[in-house]
Amino acid sequence: MFVKHKISIFAKYIHQVNHNGMTTAIISIATALLLFGVLYLGGWEWIGEKVAQLLPKAPLTAGEKVVIFLNGEYNRTATITKVGAEYLYIYGGSVKLPVDYRGRFYGYGVDTNDGSRIVFLKYRKHYRLVRLAEYIRKCFCVIEDEDNLVPDCMDNTTDKEESEVSDEC
Repeated sequence: MFVKHKISIFAKYIHQVNHNGMTTAIISIATALLLFGVLYLGGWEWIGEKVAQLLPKAPLTAGEKVVIFLNGEYNRTATITKVGAEYLYIYGGSVKLPVDYRGRFYGYGVDTNDGSRIVFLKYRKHYRLVRLAEYIRKCFCVIEDEDNLVPDCMDNTTDKEESEVSDEC
């Protein structure tokens, strides 16, 4: 008896619902599920890439001047001698600085010896945007910019070593 009473109340409630309201609810739920699905399948990174494109583009290469900030303070301006996969060389290759991330206009590295944070920039005025760019990178999982601080492909092998290797193959 109690169950029949609850079912009849529920049936009366269903008849009172406006069909337009039900359609709106179904469309809203479907839109939300579709949105979450797109974000889950890579849409979040895509949004991050589009937001990162609003930042300036100033890639660094070997032979150019680089502005270096150490722990948030201006340190020096130097010329890039060589760029490696994980390091940046300045002063004729005598100083090796770590590069952990390459952004559109900056490079970022953390020294493993003392935990110092190093930021590499082409233009000093762009330092104001580094904090925003790091926030975007971390929130949206933005990948590295392949045009900035491209590692040199030249090895320190001599012609004699190359000919010996080619003869063996």
